[in-house]
Amino acid sequence: EERSLLPSKRRVQFKGVAATLMLNNPKSKWFQRRYTTMIQNVLFNIPTDWGIQIFYFYTGNGKSQSGLDISPGLTRLIDTFPNRIILTTIPPAIVKSNHKPKQLWTTEWIWDNMLLSNNATDDNQNVLTFTGNGAICSNSLTTINDIVNLHLDYIGMPS
Repeated sequence: EERSLLPSKRRVQFKGVAATLMLNNPKSKWFQRRYTTMIQNVLFNIPTDWGIQIFYFYTGNGKSQSGLDISPGLTRLIDTFPNRIILTTIPPAIVKSNHKPKQLWTTEWIWDNMLLSNNATDDNQNVLTFTGNGAICSNSLTTINDIVNLHLDYIGMPS
């Protein structure tokens, strides 16, 4: 049975969001196999009132969607945590004019579509960006909450 991972129309909002971009099908299939571990690592290291938002580009003929589809572990993870792992499709026009992740992170569209709570004050709206090139150390004495309590303007992994 073929299953689409297209996002639902629901609008969930979180106190904080760990966000990543999946723009295209990586050239090597091994990178796509990291997706499950990458998302699990973040999910189990962020506060429970945070969500994970995966921004991706869907064309109907592959691209990021096929990267998500070949990962049964990621599919199960999304099914297990449907209210914490949210897929958000990036419109083709946004991707076309901003080819690189660094460019996309600077677009208003990404930030306007970040699933942050409208009830939170600016100090309580936190975003952690992450990629497959880094990990959060589960054995660290410092937690994401410790870092958030420092009231930094930006926390994220290099893109």
